Amino acid sequence: MWLSVILIVGMLVCLGVIAMTLRNSKYIFRIPFGIYFGWITIAVVANVTVLLVQMGVAGQNTTAELWTGIMIGVATLIASTYVLREEDPAYGFTVLWALVGILIKHLNPAQFNGAYPSVIGAVIFALVIIVAVIGLYFYRLYNAGTPKKEVPAKK
Repeated sequence: MWLSVILIVGMLVCLGVIAMTLRNSKYIFRIPFGIYFGWITIAVVANVTVLLVQMGVAGQNTTAELWTGIMIGVATLIASTYVLREEDPAYGFTVLWALVGILIKHLNPAQFNGAYPSVIGAVIFALVIIVAVIGLYFYRLYNAGTPKKEVPAKK
């Protein structure tokens, strides 16, 4: 598991360098790397969680549900920060997609069947945050080209 975490963190770093290099490129070039960077970010969070569980760190004084909520929170914080700072909604949509997948798995009768309501609540909260952050990005984008109305000076 250690090797897996090292390799995937290496991929994350490489994609981060690519994303920063493409920061000022046309958006069409940024989209594929934003999507890939988003997936690798979620994969790193998942792999680190598995490693911590294997090491026994995640199980000490915390339940699996609490630990899952913490990791969903970490992923949400990373995604929100990145989308707003780097203005990359493709990254945010990818994290949104991953969270929807987690929610579907937890609600599916053939899988978790709603057995972990705190995880479902954490995912729904994370989805709301990510949707709001992506919405804020588009709001800023829309208003960036809108000239500000000048307020007449008082006489």
